[in-house]
Amino acid sequence: MFEKRFLGSRQLKGRFGSADAAKATRVIVFNVEGEKERKRLFQEIEACAEAVNAGSTVSYHRACAELYHDLLGDWRYWKETEMVKRPELVNVLLERIRKMLYWET
Repeated sequence: MFEKRFLGSRQLKGRFGSADAAKATRVIVFNVEGEKERKRLFQEIEACAEAVNAGSTVSYHRACAELYHDLLGDWRYWKETEMVKRPELVNVLLERIRKMLYWET
């Protein structure tokens, strides 16, 4: 439905799923260029979700917020240049990134 109604010749890159199959929620991750495209896509997804499942909830956030929230705070308040709020966590974050990249345990 979404492809026919909204995409036309546009292409989207992303993925669908959930880290926990037991949860009722699902995640769709899209890569978009800029705020204008994000707003457009969000409105289209809201309309599609409402048509498929009335009353469903659609939300968004920046994927990088998963990593940087502890250092920079809530992503909705980030500026183009943001000060590190908790510099003592930099090494912890770097270690977490290494584990994610290299699958170390």
